[in-house]
Amino acid sequence: MLSPQEKDMLRDSVYLKLKEMIYSGYLQPKQTLNLRDLADKFKTSLTPVNSALARLAEEGLIVKQANKSSTVAMMSLEEFKGYSLTGALLEGMAAYLAASRITSKEIGKMQALIEKMKTTKIPEDAVRLKELNREFHGTYIRRCTHKDIVALIRENSWRLYRYYFLVLSFTGALPDFIKQHQTIVDTFKKGDPAVVREAVENHIYYAGQKVLQLVELGFVK
Repeated sequence: MLSPQEKDMLRDSVYLKLKEMIYSGYLQPKQTLNLRDLADKFKTSLTPVNSALARLAEEGLIVKQANKSSTVAMMSLEEFKGYSLTGALLEGMAAYLAASRITSKEIGKMQALIEKMKTTKIPEDAVRLKELNREFHGTYIRRCTHKDIVALIRENSWRLYRYYFLVLSFTGALPDFIKQHQTIVDTFKKGDPAVVREAVENHIYYAGQKVLQLVELGFVK
Protein backbone atom coordinates (compact mmCIF):
# COMPACT_ATOMS: atom_id res chain seq x y z
CA MET A 1 0.00 0.00 0.00
CA LEU A 2 1.26 3.46 -0.89
CA SER A 3 2.04 5.96 1.82
CA PRO A 4 0.23 9.37 1.80
CA GLN A 5 3.40 10.97 0.45
CA GLU A 6 3.68 8.39 -2.35
CA LYS A 7 0.02 8.94 -3.26
CA ASP A 8 0.62 12.69 -3.52
CA MET A 9 3.65 12.10 -5.75
CA LEU A 10 1.63 9.76 -7.99
CA ARG A 11 -1.21 12.30 -8.33
CA ASP A 12 1.29 15.03 -9.19
CA SER A 13 3.03 12.79 -11.73
CA VAL A 14 -0.22 11.93 -13.54
CA TYR A 15 -1.29 15.58 -13.49
CA LEU A 16 1.99 16.80 -15.00
CA LYS A 17 1.99 14.09 -17.67
CA LEU A 18 -1.57 14.90 -18.72
CA LYS A 19 -0.81 18.61 -18.75
CA GLU A 20 2.17 18.09 -21.04
CA MET A 21 0.10 15.80 -23.30
CA ILE A 22 -2.40 18.65 -23.70
CA TYR A 23 0.17 21.39 -24.18
CA SER A 24 2.21 19.36 -26.65
CA GLY A 25 -0.82 18.66 -28.81
CA TYR A 26 -0.76 14.90 -28.15
CA LEU A 27 -4.26 15.37 -26.76
CA GLN A 28 -6.21 17.54 -29.18
CA PRO A 29 -8.83 20.20 -28.38
CA LYS A 30 -12.32 18.66 -27.91
CA GLN A 31 -10.82 15.15 -27.61
CA THR A 32 -12.73 12.99 -25.13
CA LEU A 33 -10.72 11.64 -22.21
CA ASN A 34 -11.65 8.19 -20.94
CA LEU A 35 -10.83 7.69 -17.28
CA ARG A 36 -10.19 3.97 -17.58
CA ASP A 37 -8.04 4.32 -20.69
CA LEU A 38 -5.89 6.95 -18.98
CA ALA A 39 -5.52 4.81 -15.86
CA ASP A 40 -4.40 1.91 -18.02
CA LYS A 41 -1.97 4.15 -19.90
CA PHE A 42 -0.35 5.38 -16.69
CA LYS A 43 -0.63 1.94 -15.05
CA THR A 44 -2.43 3.30 -12.03
CA SER A 45 -5.86 3.31 -10.40
CA LEU A 46 -8.71 5.65 -11.29
CA THR A 47 -8.20 7.88 -8.23
CA PRO A 48 -4.99 9.74 -9.21
CA VAL A 49 -6.29 10.19 -12.77
CA ASN A 50 -9.58 11.58 -11.51
CA SER A 51 -7.68 13.94 -9.20
CA ALA A 52 -5.48 15.12 -12.09
CA LEU A 53 -8.51 15.76 -14.29
CA ALA A 54 -10.13 17.81 -11.52
CA ARG A 55 -7.01 20.01 -11.26
CA LEU A 56 -6.85 20.44 -15.03
CA ALA A 57 -10.55 21.39 -15.05
CA GLU A 58 -9.87 24.09 -12.46
CA GLU A 59 -7.11 25.44 -14.72
CA GLY A 60 -9.46 25.49 -17.71
CA LEU A 61 -7.50 22.89 -19.69
CA ILE A 62 -10.29 20.32 -19.73
CA VAL A 63 -14.08 20.55 -19.58
CA LYS A 64 -16.16 18.24 -17.40
CA GLN A 65 -19.24 16.98 -19.22
CA ALA A 66 -22.67 16.21 -17.76
CA ASN A 67 -22.12 12.47 -18.32
CA LYS A 68 -18.99 12.66 -16.13
CA SER A 69 -16.66 12.35 -19.11
CA SER A 70 -14.07 15.04 -19.87
CA THR A 71 -12.87 16.72 -23.05
CA VAL A 72 -9.77 18.77 -23.78
CA ALA A 73 -10.71 22.45 -23.68
CA MET A 74 -10.62 24.54 -26.83
CA MET A 75 -9.00 27.93 -26.38
CA SER A 76 -11.24 30.79 -27.47
CA LEU A 77 -10.09 33.07 -30.26
CA GLU A 78 -9.64 36.00 -27.88
CA GLU A 79 -7.66 33.85 -25.45
CA PHE A 80 -5.39 32.72 -28.27
CA LYS A 81 -4.78 36.28 -29.43
CA GLY A 82 -3.90 37.30 -25.87
CA TYR A 83 -1.50 34.43 -25.24
CA SER A 84 0.06 34.87 -28.68
CA LEU A 85 0.80 38.56 -28.05
CA THR A 86 2.11 37.81 -24.56
CA GLY A 87 4.33 35.05 -25.96
CA ALA A 88 5.84 37.33 -28.60
CA LEU A 89 6.62 40.06 -26.06
CA LEU A 90 8.03 37.71 -23.43
CA GLU A 91 10.23 35.76 -25.81
CA GLY A 92 11.33 38.95 -27.54
CA MET A 93 12.49 40.34 -24.19
CA ALA A 94 14.29 37.09 -23.38
CA ALA A 95 16.11 37.28 -26.72
CA TYR A 96 16.98 40.93 -26.06
CA LEU A 97 18.58 40.02 -22.72
CA ALA A 98 20.30 36.95 -24.20
CA ALA A 99 21.89 38.85 -27.10
CA SER A 100 24.80 40.13 -25.00
CA ARG A 101 25.27 36.82 -23.15
CA ILE A 102 24.93 34.11 -25.77
CA THR A 103 28.13 32.37 -26.85
CA SER A 104 29.34 31.49 -30.34
CA LYS A 105 29.06 27.82 -29.33
CA GLU A 106 25.38 28.27 -28.49
CA ILE A 107 24.73 30.11 -31.76
CA GLY A 108 26.46 27.23 -33.54
CA LYS A 109 24.17 24.81 -31.74
CA MET A 110 21.12 26.75 -32.94
CA GLN A 111 22.45 26.62 -36.50
CA ALA A 112 22.92 22.86 -36.21
CA LEU A 113 19.33 22.50 -35.00
CA ILE A 114 18.14 24.39 -38.09
CA GLU A 115 20.05 21.95 -40.32
CA LYS A 116 18.26 19.08 -38.59
CA MET A 117 14.91 20.84 -39.08
CA LYS A 118 15.61 20.90 -42.82
CA THR A 119 15.64 17.08 -42.85
CA THR A 120 12.20 16.75 -41.25
CA LYS A 121 8.97 16.03 -43.05
CA ILE A 122 5.45 16.88 -41.93
CA PRO A 123 3.43 15.14 -40.60
CA GLU A 124 5.80 12.14 -40.26
CA ASP A 125 8.41 13.98 -38.19
CA ALA A 126 6.11 16.34 -36.26
CA VAL A 127 7.23 15.11 -32.85
CA ARG A 128 10.93 15.37 -33.78
CA LEU A 129 10.40 18.86 -35.17
CA LYS A 130 8.69 19.96 -31.96
CA GLU A 131 11.69 18.81 -29.95
CA LEU A 132 14.15 20.53 -32.28
CA ASN A 133 12.11 23.72 -32.11
CA ARG A 134 11.88 23.57 -28.32
CA GLU A 135 15.63 23.15 -28.01
CA PHE A 136 16.28 25.96 -30.50
CA HIS A 137 14.19 28.47 -28.59
CA GLY A 138 15.31 27.12 -25.23
CA THR A 139 18.96 27.79 -26.09
CA TYR A 140 18.57 31.56 -26.07
CA ILE A 141 15.68 31.70 -23.58
CA ARG A 142 17.88 30.07 -20.94
CA ARG A 143 20.61 32.59 -21.79
CA CYS A 144 18.45 35.53 -20.67
CA THR A 145 19.17 34.34 -17.09
CA HIS A 146 15.91 35.79 -15.80
CA LYS A 147 14.06 32.99 -13.99
CA ASP A 148 10.68 34.71 -13.88
CA ILE A 149 10.71 35.43 -17.62
CA VAL A 150 11.77 31.86 -18.39
CA ALA A 151 8.95 30.44 -16.23
CA LEU A 152 6.35 32.71 -17.83
CA ILE A 153 7.53 31.81 -21.34
CA ARG A 154 7.39 28.09 -20.56
CA GLU A 155 3.83 28.31 -19.25
CA ASN A 156 2.62 30.55 -22.07
CA SER A 157 4.31 28.71 -24.95
CA TRP A 158 3.02 25.32 -23.80
CA ARG A 159 -0.53 26.64 -24.09
CA LEU A 160 0.10 27.63 -27.72
CA TYR A 161 2.25 24.76 -28.99
CA ARG A 162 -0.65 22.56 -30.08
CA TYR A 163 -1.98 25.39 -32.23
CA TYR A 164 1.32 26.63 -33.67
CA PHE A 165 2.22 23.24 -35.06
CA LEU A 166 -1.09 22.87 -36.85
CA VAL A 167 0.16 25.37 -39.44
CA LEU A 168 3.05 23.09 -40.38
CA SER A 169 0.57 20.58 -41.80
CA PHE A 170 -0.12 22.94 -44.67
CA THR A 171 1.98 23.30 -47.81
CA GLY A 172 4.61 26.04 -47.66
CA ALA A 173 4.57 26.55 -43.90
CA LEU A 174 7.68 24.54 -43.02
CA PRO A 175 10.14 26.41 -45.32
CA ASP A 176 8.92 29.75 -43.90
CA PHE A 177 9.23 28.35 -40.38
CA ILE A 178 12.86 27.34 -41.00
CA LYS A 179 13.68 30.61 -42.77
CA GLN A 180 12.54 32.61 -39.74
CA HIS A 181 14.72 30.50 -37.45
CA GLN A 182 17.66 31.27 -39.71
CA THR A 183 16.89 34.98 -39.44
CA ILE A 184 16.97 34.69 -35.64
CA VAL A 185 20.39 33.02 -35.75
CA ASP A 186 21.73 35.63 -38.16
CA THR A 187 20.61 38.46 -35.88
CA PHE A 188 22.26 36.81 -32.87
CA LYS A 189 25.48 36.67 -34.86
CA LYS A 190 25.29 40.43 -35.41
CA GLY A 191 24.73 40.99 -31.70
CA ASP A 192 22.26 43.90 -31.77
CA PRO A 193 19.73 43.21 -28.95
CA ALA A 194 16.98 45.35 -30.51
CA VAL A 195 17.26 43.57 -33.87
CA VAL A 196 17.29 40.17 -32.17
CA ARG A 197 14.15 41.03 -30.21
CA GLU A 198 12.38 42.17 -33.38
CA ALA A 199 13.26 38.94 -35.22
CA VAL A 200 11.93 36.78 -32.40
CA GLU A 201 8.76 38.82 -31.93
CA ASN A 202 8.08 38.70 -35.68
CA HIS A 203 8.52 34.93 -35.68
CA ILE A 204 6.07 34.35 -32.82
CA TYR A 205 3.61 36.86 -34.27
CA TYR A 206 3.81 35.19 -37.71
CA ALA A 207 2.97 31.79 -36.22
CA GLY A 208 -0.02 33.28 -34.41
CA GLN A 209 -1.29 34.93 -37.61
CA LYS A 210 -1.04 31.62 -39.47
CA VAL A 211 -3.21 29.95 -36.83
CA LEU A 212 -5.77 32.75 -37.12
CA GLN A 213 -5.82 32.21 -40.90
CA LEU A 214 -6.67 28.55 -40.30
CA VAL A 215 -9.50 29.63 -38.01
CA GLU A 216 -10.87 31.88 -40.75
CA LEU A 217 -10.66 29.02 -43.25
CA GLY A 218 -12.49 26.73 -40.87
CA PHE A 219 -9.62 24.31 -40.21
CA VAL A 220 -9.41 25.28 -36.54
CA LYS A 221 -12.53 25.98 -34.48
